[in-house]
Amino acid sequence: MIDHIGIVCYKKEVKKLLSLFKLLGYKKQYEGKVKDYEVNCIFLNDEFEKEIELIVPLSEKSVISNYLKKHNNRLHHIAYYVENTKKFKNKLQPEKVKGAKPNMYVTFLDPKKYGILIELVEYA
Repeated sequence: MIDHIGIVCYKKEVKKLLSLFKLLGYKKQYEGKVKDYEVNCIFLNDEFEKEIELIVPLSEKSVISNYLKKHNNRLHHIAYYVENTKKFKNKLQPEKVKGAKPNMYVTFLDPKKYGILIELVEYA
């Protein structure tokens, strides 16, 4: 099941994107930081509980900073809810880390292997 869609953006673009998604029926649900990736994540929900995550780098050291320099604001990943990431262990890159929400843990399938970035989300 899809958990959310992640969009990377510069801090200066957040207000404009929040306005766009508000027009489309989304409301800000939660905001939190992922220290391991040095990003701020803003989660938006619509009336059907479909979620969008805006991912904003906190510094130039952020893994997202280089991505933004090459690609600008854009779709970054699709995240799927899984009950346990262990069954994907040989396909993961890197090990799971604490996500932006309480009790959220995330990891990614290797985009070089699959051609797109898929995030796996597990809630403890």
